[in-house]
Formats: sequence, C-alpha cells, structure tokens
Amino acid sequence: MPGEERREVFGSYGFKLLVYQVPRSGRWSIRSFHARGWRIINLRRRSTWNQAISNLLAKQAQRWTRLPGDPELPPPTEIPPAALLSQLEYLAQQTAHEDHDLRDVPHLRLGYEQDLQGATYWPACLAKACDYLGLPSAPLPREPGIIRMYDDPPEVLIPNHQELVDAVARSPYSHLLEHV
Repeated sequence: MPGEERREVFGSYGFKLLVYQVPRSGRWSIRSFHARGWRIINLRRRSTWNQAISNLLAKQAQRWTRLPGDPELPPPTEIPPAALLSQLEYLAQQTAHEDHDLRDVPHLRLGYEQDLQGATYWPACLAKACDYLGLPSAPLPREPGIIRMYDDPPEVLIPNHQELVDAVARSPYSHLLEHV
C-alpha cells in the first residue's frame, strides 16, 4: 500500500545433507550451494570405528534415532567381522569424497566427539555455529530432541567385540583402532 513501510525479514534455514546424498557436481553440489550464498557446516566424527559400529547397531535395531520416552532397544547381537570391514571401507570412501567436495570451500568443521557428544559441549558448539552463520546466539533446548541409542560402550554392548577388534587389527584399517 502507498506510504506503507517495507521491511526486510531475514531468517535462516538449514538441513542435514549426508555425503552420499550429494552429487559431485551440478545444481545440488556443495560448491553450488556455496556459490549461491549458503554457509556450510561440516559435522564429522573423529572415530571412524565408532561411526561404523553405530551404523551397524542402527541397522540391527532398524532405527537411527531414539527420542526421550521411547522404549529401550533390545541388546544387539553379534556383528559379523566382514560387515564391520565393509562398513569401514565404505566410510573411508565417503570421507575421501567429503574431503574432496569441501576442498577450497569455506566451511565450519565441527567434530562430534569434541563438540556434540555431551550436553556440556552444546553451548559452545551452538555459539560457534551462530557466530559462523552471523546469527544472534540462540538458547539451547531444555531437553535434547534425540538421545543416544545405547548407553553402554561397544565393548560391553557387542557380544563379539574382541573378535571385531582382532579382525580390524589384521586389516588395512588397523590404524582406526587408535580411537577404540
């Protein structure tokens, strides 16, 4: 309407995009998002071993998230060593793709273990992300939206944990055991 004041409204929008979901080039690539003004935050797990174990436990449970109030999951069964080795190979390939896609693209790298693993880390992580995005700091939710699938460590949870450690020790992925 004439004489009405116009004002600009800015907001933010984000989503999780997994490496295997990102084309290497084209309209939906990391580079194209950045070229269109998107800010990239890369969350990575330092321990490929833990990521592989987590993925395999999620496949067993047929659940990738657990919300407060959800029933506890049944204990996991043995993990075949070949399944773990295959998962480690897959994750190594995905990490190489991710490194390639992010090369020369400005981004904020956050580490799961360093920035998100426990509630005491969340305020600093949120402050880092808000600062990087140029947003005012945001309050933390009172309770987490999702919770850990299992509370016990893998060596307690997985019946054949030592067999898995031994199999990886004899594999090209033995260097990953340093974080176990």
